[in-house]
Amino acid sequence: MGQTLGQQFKITFAGESHGPGYTVIIEGYPSNRIFDKELIQKELDLRKPGQSEFTTSRNEEDSFEVHSGVFEGKTTGAPITLFIPNKGQQSKDYSKIKDLARPGHADQPLFEKFGIRDYRGGGWSSARMSATWVAAGALAQEFLKEHGVQIISYTQSIGELSQIDLDYEEIKNIEWDHELYTPKGDVCQKMKEIIKQTKDVGDSIGGQCRIVAFGVPKNLGAPFGDSIKSKIAQYFFAGPAITALEFGSGVHAARLKGSEHNDTFLAEGGYQTNHHGGIQAGMTTGEPIDLLVTLKAPSSISKEQMLLNQKTQELESVSIEGRHDPCVVPRYCAVGKALLAMALADSLIARSR
Repeated sequence: MGQTLGQQFKITFAGESHGPGYTVIIEGYPSNRIFDKELIQKELDLRKPGQSEFTTSRNEEDSFEVHSGVFEGKTTGAPITLFIPNKGQQSKDYSKIKDLARPGHADQPLFEKFGIRDYRGGGWSSARMSATWVAAGALAQEFLKEHGVQIISYTQSIGELSQIDLDYEEIKNIEWDHELYTPKGDVCQKMKEIIKQTKDVGDSIGGQCRIVAFGVPKNLGAPFGDSIKSKIAQYFFAGPAITALEFGSGVHAARLKGSEHNDTFLAEGGYQTNHHGGIQAGMTTGEPIDLLVTLKAPSSISKEQMLLNQKTQELESVSIEGRHDPCVVPRYCAVGKALLAMALADSLIARSR
């Protein structure tokens, strides 16, 4: 079971949605660096539930404890262990689906593979696991800042409604709506209306998150098997809900001719455009790494669905109780930023050794 990501900046994570909490062990972080607890908490606060009517009402503080690797406010070079307690569980909400597999969830595949599953909130397959990635990713972002790298993420679309494509200077100067983590304005308000309408009828909706890394050094990665693009994809597809990951022009490239898609060089260095999304031949080019992540609608909805009884192998019509996100995109912005940061930190540390 792959509970580890990275080789140089390496994290191992564990926990269950309705267990005591989640643990992440971070190996490879440099020693004698200031350990900024406030920075980590700030990133966790961006992801935590219960912040607005557009997310789950589950109330988790997502505070964390430091169990190793830090002494007198500085990193020691030893593995850093962080623990994020669970405090807002209501396990009784799941009692009536004890033997039922929910469509869109990991319930049936896990049961078929392991012969057992924790039905409370998905057990260890819960998206709550992403809190550990955000905590570790905060450290990765702090390390990257020392090398001039800044990562910004925001909600690009909800359903069929999308923000206009922002250029890189606009991204750096976004006036944020802190409920949806998207630029303020008419589109943001319409996004909120869409989520409300969807939630009111007991359903959920998907969308897209854009993530851009500025100041990335050239030549991280290598062609073919050591491609930085492959590494980034591994991190993102380790998580739930993602159905597509686009680099640069992404799927739009299918509609462009070579003369339109080729990024013309500048005599002074760099490129006129960035259709390649900051990566060519498996290596970073120095242009911003530009990602678009597509996330499906949350599978847990209160609308009645046909669930599979794993004991009788019969279908049952059930309305799932509990506190669920009508849309995961706003909270995912913190997760996506963390995943990209860890992938880049892993590559940057590897190059320096």
